[in-house]
Amino acid sequence: MELFPILDIHEFRKDQLAGNEGYSYSELRGEHHIERPHQHHFFLLVLFDQAEGIHQIDFKDYTIGQHQIHMLFPKQVHSWKLGKNTSGFQLMVDREQFEKFSPEFHYSSMYYQQNPVIPLSDKTFQILYYEFNAIRQELEDCNCFPEIIYSRAAVIASILSKEVRNINHDKLPHQST
Repeated sequence: MELFPILDIHEFRKDQLAGNEGYSYSELRGEHHIERPHQHHFFLLVLFDQAEGIHQIDFKDYTIGQHQIHMLFPKQVHSWKLGKNTSGFQLMVDREQFEKFSPEFHYSSMYYQQNPVIPLSDKTFQILYYEFNAIRQELEDCNCFPEIIYSRAAVIASILSKEVRNINHDKLPHQST
């Protein structure tokens, strides 16, 4: 028996705004609490626009704030308490799809797992907001082209790597290859 339940992407389908076999997109609006910590069997990106609350990832508390992205890798344990003024977007990616674009993250996955919250400049937030919205629109299209979603997810990974480099240029480990 698992100490923490492991949830799969299909368990979130009822709340999604758009999705397909490998991706699920949904919005976060207002107060929301995950009381019981759990794990996912998929990769999760949460882009917070306006936000308040606490996101606990692997038993460490992170203050949720405006213009942040939170990254959650499969098997990481998390819970959160989002305040009433929270708005954001969730992109859930199954393991197979994630493995396709994960090389675009320029640092090791361990680095991102240990630093799962990335504060974003206003410019970077706007770029990521555009990419998230474009993924949602493609997922909603009855003629959805999976390669477009993959390409946009790869762009998001590269943008996040660039933002991490800009924020921590003197403290970063060597880039992964």
